[in-house]
Amino acid sequence: MRQLRIDAFDVRLVSRYRFGKEIEPLIKGVPTSWLEDTPVVMGQRLGLENEVWDAEGTLSIIGRYPTGLSWVIVDHYGLSERWERIIREAGHRVLVIDDFRNRGHFADILVSDTNTPFDSTLNGCPGRAQELVGAQFALVDPEFAFSEETSSSGGGKKRLLVSYGGCDPTDETTKALEAVRLLRHKEQLGKWLGRVDVVVGHANTRADDVIRVAKGIEGVTVHIAPGSLEPLMRKADLFLTAGGNSMVEGLTMLKPCLVTLTGNNQALLVAQLLEQRAILSLGDHAMVGPLDVANAVNKILSEYEQFANNIRANPIFDHFGACRISTTIQSLPKLKASIYKHSEIIVKS
Repeated sequence: MRQLRIDAFDVRLVSRYRFGKEIEPLIKGVPTSWLEDTPVVMGQRLGLENEVWDAEGTLSIIGRYPTGLSWVIVDHYGLSERWERIIREAGHRVLVIDDFRNRGHFADILVSDTNTPFDSTLNGCPGRAQELVGAQFALVDPEFAFSEETSSSGGGKKRLLVSYGGCDPTDETTKALEAVRLLRHKEQLGKWLGRVDVVVGHANTRADDVIRVAKGIEGVTVHIAPGSLEPLMRKADLFLTAGGNSMVEGLTMLKPCLVTLTGNNQALLVAQLLEQRAILSLGDHAMVGPLDVANAVNKILSEYEQFANNIRANPIFDHFGACRISTTIQSLPKLKASIYKHSEIIVKS
């Protein structure tokens, strides 16, 4: 949204659920509407299907048949071709951000930071959709740009950053902490291990458990829902994370990443990065235990310079993806544009 506002688009955010206070700074100054406040909210009680209700609620906010060029940008696995069709047939153009390649769409533009092309036969939108695929279209905040001054701590013990997203549903954080405990208790394993920063996301319901486990481990600091990972990531030498946006941010900073898959949506990108030797992966979370994490960390730190130099020599991501996407949108008819982003944030207990 920041880049679109810089480029003088009129931006509105539409969401089904209200955000927590930790999200508010990210949308400060952006007009925001909630589907639960619309007249269509009664539709659920009248038996409207979820996607139809959501689309009708969105249209009750943004209107139908705009006089200028209007884009709806959607990044949501629960909304698919049916939702997109309703929005587009009401006169809005549709841009979809999607990590999968097996979902039907009705979109003008399809965006993904994975190189694999979309299947054109799965898009029912009239005309051929424009595909913006590849690392150059990754959405990375400029604060995560690489800086030579903070690229490495140099020789000696290395600093770890552990962060598995906002909710960490598979509890990879605890596995990582138990791995650190194993490394600390065995001199041979832990001789390269320095300070460890552990981030607990705003939706992680196990925060108290993480704090309790970390208490008995030397050199570990727990950070509860920090405003940004950027300051901690700058100081880190190795980043333990899942295969989502934080991994991309770490690689943009050229930080070595040890990745665990925690969702199917991560599989394509992680496989691509493994092929490019940009990351090391432990595989699917169900097959990963603390000892696996400890052994992998030990291996990386014992061969750290070789691994880190390879990452720095072959940068994949930068922070210009949003600019490139905005430029593509602007290349279409130069009418007054109103851009709406529909993004549902679900906090699961």
